[in-house]
Amino acid sequence: MYRFYLDVVRNRKKGKVQEIENLRKQLKKNKTIIEVTDLGAGSRRNSTNKRKIADIVKHASVSEKQGRILRRIVDVYALENILELGTSLGLGTAYLSGQSSNVKVTTIEGCPETAKIAQNNFEQLSIQNVVQKVGAFDEVLTHLDGVTFDLIYMDGNHRLAPTLKYFEWAVEHLSEEGFIILDDINWSKEMIEAWERIKADKRLNVSMDLFRFGILSKREGQRKQNFVLKY
Repeated sequence: MYRFYLDVVRNRKKGKVQEIENLRKQLKKNKTIIEVTDLGAGSRRNSTNKRKIADIVKHASVSEKQGRILRRIVDVYALENILELGTSLGLGTAYLSGQSSNVKVTTIEGCPETAKIAQNNFEQLSIQNVVQKVGAFDEVLTHLDGVTFDLIYMDGNHRLAPTLKYFEWAVEHLSEEGFIILDDINWSKEMIEAWERIKADKRLNVSMDLFRFGILSKREGQRKQNFVLKY
């Protein structure tokens, strides 16, 4: 925990992410309207499935500060096999792609229109270690049985029952020293309840609450502890 706090949470080194942030600025100016296929809890800001790309970036993408946390976890712990549930426009995916050539990211997106834009963004950033799969999580995950991941980032469904179901899948497919990251743990009452249930799971000994992120790890042999971290 001491290493995690110093090297990941409190680390203020900028790192090589300027290209990602330049892309974010471009997307914030993009007024193109797309029709979003939302298989999760939907948006609390929009009653329609038609949304501006600029609004998706503003309300649904990880911030630079949060993205740097994702990048540092990947780099500091030399993680190699990463799974993301919920690509969106791909900014979080870009951070997860890390700096090492050994990193491989599999990302799943349920909306074909959003996935197209994300793929274009990966190409613009010259990211070649991301494999994007388009479809419902339940369907795509059946093809990943038997695969073990060093990091599983859950950011695609904000309802209680699906979150708990995908968590169960994640625990069974997580490496011994790996991490599960649950996004938006304070987004709604359902997500708060999901986080409370998940962090109490006896198969995981470490849970860290960063307000937006909930980070979990098995860390066998360590006494079970829950931490609230400010950053």
